[in-house]
Amino acid sequence: MSGDLTLKLVKILGSPFLEENLPVEREIESRNLYILAVKNKIPLLYLEAVRKRGELKKLDSAYKEEKVRYQNLISSLSKISKVLNSAKIDYCIVKTIRPFPSVPGDVDILILGDKRMFKEAIVALLKAGFVPQLRELVDVGALKNDVEYWKAAELLSRPTYGGGKYGLKHISPTGTDLVDVEFAVDVDLQIELALSYVVYLDKRSFFGRLTEIELQNGAKITVPIPELDLTVMIAHSLMEQMFLLGEFYTLLYRLYEFDDKEIENFVRILRENRLVSASRSFLTISAALHQRAFGMLPEKMQYLLDELGYDSAEEKRIASFGFKVPHKYGLRTVLGVFLEKTREKNFMKSLCVQALKTLNPKMARLVLKSIIDMRKREYYLKDRRLEGEGDG
Repeated sequence: MSGDLTLKLVKILGSPFLEENLPVEREIESRNLYILAVKNKIPLLYLEAVRKRGELKKLDSAYKEEKVRYQNLISSLSKISKVLNSAKIDYCIVKTIRPFPSVPGDVDILILGDKRMFKEAIVALLKAGFVPQLRELVDVGALKNDVEYWKAAELLSRPTYGGGKYGLKHISPTGTDLVDVEFAVDVDLQIELALSYVVYLDKRSFFGRLTEIELQNGAKITVPIPELDLTVMIAHSLMEQMFLLGEFYTLLYRLYEFDDKEIENFVRILRENRLVSASRSFLTISAALHQRAFGMLPEKMQYLLDELGYDSAEEKRIASFGFKVPHKYGLRTVLGVFLEKTREKNFMKSLCVQALKTLNPKMARLVLKSIIDMRKREYYLKDRRLEGEGDG
């Protein structure tokens, strides 16, 4: 899909910094725009925009399906919060709640306690009806007592390297994947924010930076303050090596809501976590896209660029691809982010662990395959709505 389609989608969605949406000449309801929105993790945002313009017809069934998925997400989040609070688990839900209606690929839960608390969280969720994504590992229905549940939690917190009958599926060394069967929601339970063993954001940053928000159904969940959640999103974007419109719009809406104090706190958190290089690249792409689509740059975004710097290489890169998004960060950008993170003690410690673990041929094969896939893919969402759209 061309960059022209991306720009058309962005113009349809508009910007919170503009009083009115820009006029769009051609039809705004199309299958191609919907698929592009899915790839960018903003299908509901797109369909809501089409509906508000009074042009939702062919995609009405898709809209209704997205609304059901969104309500299921809210119900699942409520359930997760109730279960973990009852079990006295210290946790927060990260990278999941956006400042606009959105259904993520999964619910990311960071356990703020130790490994024992991580296992206790697994037990609590299994007892509440959640099942492992690798269902062959544990038959939850056959678990009869606390001892068996604890053994299951130990198994599900032990890393595997894929292969055999599971293919590339594996249990991460810093998390485990569960499924809320009742609401068809995937859950990524993590003890660290990491890719494999490499911790990309120290969870000590979360202490003193948590808040409660109320969902549409009245339930309350624990999340990071918006400045920190935005930092996590940017870090994850660079770790996945992919810039999405879902992240672009999260930035826009958060910046629009931030006051001067919150913007300063956001910059402080980025610097604390050695993410200046990452944020510079992310903000540059966002600024270039906003300028190209709307002909203006928000003052708050300009301030951040003045504070954190401008990445001219990424600006040229996205322009050379016609502002097509999803956008893969340049290899030099990724290496620059990596080099800045090496100045952080916890990152280097986890990197050394990763290096030692990669001496295992199975782990080495998994890491190599993951790196190759990251550089080759055009988007990273695995979704039945994208069947027939090429490799992700």
